[in-house]
Amino acid sequence: MKMNERHGPLPYEPQPIDMLRLRFPAALVNVYDTREIITRGRDFGIGQNRTHVFDCPDGMRLIISRERSPDGLSQFVHISTSWDSTCEFYREVERQAKGLMDALRLIERRFRDLSGDTRPLRFLGMTAPKGVPHFVVEENGTWEKAWTWTSQRKE
Repeated sequence: MKMNERHGPLPYEPQPIDMLRLRFPAALVNVYDTREIITRGRDFGIGQNRTHVFDCPDGMRLIISRERSPDGLSQFVHISTSWDSTCEFYREVERQAKGLMDALRLIERRFRDLSGDTRPLRFLGMTAPKGVPHFVVEENGTWEKAWTWTSQRKE
């Protein structure tokens, strides 16, 4: 599927963690230009490409890609996360039985479990209006520069 053939999220299709681990390296093969992502927003379609979408058995969805800042000087792994609205963790967050810090810790553990990456995972913030948490793993350059560009992202 081409990057822009589809709009809206892919259907939730959980896979065992071992299968997700096997798929992980393919998510980092291409390096996407953040300038194009910002310009095209949702039409760009990283989240509509199954290569980058990791649906976990517990309802967590990670979207993972390698991106380059518009100036071409910084490269980073970008991670965004959401939950299937029918999963228990999502319901616990809605009931406020689980908080933001619980979610952030779980996301970091899951990323490390899938990737084996031990580099610092930097929390960038939550994008409006959906409250999607975004993280980067710095590969070169600075994560602050990555945030400057990814904070302009359209959901």
